[in-house]
Amino acid sequence: MSFAVWIATLGYAGFSKRAPGTIGSMVSLFFWAPLLFWGAPWQIRIVAAGLLFCLGLWATSKSLTQFNDSDPQSIVIDEAVGMGITLCFCQASWWNLLLGFLLFRFFDVLKPWPVSFADQKIKGPLGIMLDDVLAGIYALLVLSVLQQWLLPWFGFSL
Repeated sequence: MSFAVWIATLGYAGFSKRAPGTIGSMVSLFFWAPLLFWGAPWQIRIVAAGLLFCLGLWATSKSLTQFNDSDPQSIVIDEAVGMGITLCFCQASWWNLLLGFLLFRFFDVLKPWPVSFADQKIKGPLGIMLDDVLAGIYALLVLSVLQQWLLPWFGFSL
């Protein structure tokens, strides 16, 4: 396997027999959690997600030639980008990490429009990456609403 496949599968985590997307999302937390807890500002997190998106496009495009599938489940770098987007603006806490993970997985599996559109209609590396970007945006919005308005109204804070 090539270096591009290693990147696209997050160190081969995407080859998990069960729930490769969930495993890939979990593995990506080893990258995002330190950025969160070491106090990286949201601007750095956005740049990191953008760079990871570009790296993911490259790795996915190089890796697709080695798979017999136009959207292989083993490519999970898109999950890492979606998780990064989800966590871009959240405060450093284990609850936010867990809730962000759960929200991202929820929207990635449910695929509300336009996530479903990107998943079904946009082909190639961009389509593989874009549906998780959109799922990450949904999760980011819900996590932000929970943090800023809903949970404080009930007396909770994350």
